[in-house]
Amino acid sequence: MNYLHLSGWFVDAALPGTTPDPAVILGGTGLLREFISVAGNWVGGGQLSIATPYIGQGIAKGILPLRDMDHPQIDLLIVTQTKKEASRAYREIGSFPWRSLAICLCPGLHAKIYAFVPRSGGGVSLVGSHNLTRAGAGINDEAGVLFLSRSGSDICRMVLICHDRISELSVVGEKLFDSVRWPEKYSV
Repeated sequence: MNYLHLSGWFVDAALPGTTPDPAVILGGTGLLREFISVAGNWVGGGQLSIATPYIGQGIAKGILPLRDMDHPQIDLLIVTQTKKEASRAYREIGSFPWRSLAICLCPGLHAKIYAFVPRSGGGVSLVGSHNLTRAGAGINDEAGVLFLSRSGSDICRMVLICHDRISELSVVGEKLFDSVRWPEKYSV
């Protein structure tokens, strides 16, 4: 039987490799890097969903695991609050060879929610104060909760709830970029 592991991790270092499964971790600034690292190392790809009002310039270099992900195996959805941030997201992250990429606006967005739902089951999500910026990943004093499970559990339901919320936010505003949608000029 899997028992839920609860812990605090306000340390600027990677989580120990022996983190129990499933786990709920209350932590600080390092949780954003940890989330990206766990999602990026998950074998088989999946759906990466991000809702954040701010996307920082140089973020692809600031959160190193972002550029090391298996991009062709990952569908990425980004929801942000302004066209300026959406353009920055496309410049910073859109150049990676994602399986698919959608960038949407949600005016008034203040939430910072990250979710990765792998095709193999399980998942990881982060709900906290972390914007997708260098400051949010390593300078500011952030706080959040990381949910992690490699198999079916209540934690997987929490990850799906986070993913579903980001999907809901993506339809509130305007879809600015969708690599899956047929271009308008070719519509029948």
